[in-house]
Amino acid sequence: MIGFDREHTTPIGRGENGGRTLTEANIVRSIRPVGKWSGSPLKISEQFPEGQDVAVVLEAPNGQVIGASRLADGST
Repeated sequence: MIGFDREHTTPIGRGENGGRTLTEANIVRSIRPVGKWSGSPLKISEQFPEGQDVAVVLEAPNGQVIGASRLADGST
């Protein structure tokens, strides 16, 4: 489960961009495993990271991404 902010704005204090703001999208804030899938139906009930949107990524043992989805508010 990946917790992320859809948008984050950071004020730049110094350097050539000092005084400007930087707006970034889909900033990862947390990553945690929630279970292992064996190919059979699986139900997992987890709390969403507070204040973050959530995506779930299904990985093969070699790290290849098999599937991914953003969960809507209220999903578990």
